[in-house]
Amino acid sequence: MAKFSYLPENKRYKIIHLKEDGYSMRQIAAKVPCGLSTVISNVRVCPRTVRGRLLEIGLRGCKAHPKPLLTEFQRKRRLTWAMEHSLWTIKDWEKEIFSDESQFCISGNQSSAYDDNAPCHRAKVVQKWLKDHTLNRMNWPGQSPDLNRIENLCLKIGYEISKKKPSNNRKLIEALIFSFNHIVTKDLLLKLLHSMPQKM
Repeated sequence: MAKFSYLPENKRYKIIHLKEDGYSMRQIAAKVPCGLSTVISNVRVCPRTVRGRLLEIGLRGCKAHPKPLLTEFQRKRRLTWAMEHSLWTIKDWEKEIFSDESQFCISGNQSSAYDDNAPCHRAKVVQKWLKDHTLNRMNWPGQSPDLNRIENLCLKIGYEISKKKPSNNRKLIEALIFSFNHIVTKDLLLKLLHSMPQKM
């Protein structure tokens, strides 16, 4: 058989499975039956085959969310912010309130919005509420969700919800409540909070 000649699908699967089972190339060639060169050269794999094999063992492929590149200004701002907070202790971080505006969706793209000092996050009603409750806003560097420890928590919750595959609003709410009750523990919150000094 020529190196790139067509191999029927059943023979390809048989060769793949026999290779996985640890048979030698000669043993496979005898069992299939086909030429030894066919077994040895049959290493080109279609992406669909790879996805199928991964699904068989419970792994599912996904694309990473695109992350915006930081501008030079944003890099400097992040560095300045990190330097200003580098000597903060865990006690200092315990005085802070972290927030995240994650949205959990039934289907489609999940998105998160962060208070990254954009003008749209400076509404008068928000400013008034913060003032009325004597809360100061931390000068958070833009494009820095990785520094927000709540982001990690929302990712864990989102992962748990996606495993349940809610098909309607009621099931989504049930999945959210279940996730909060089983994931959000005092120990986890403290662990995330206590990791802040290492982020600097």
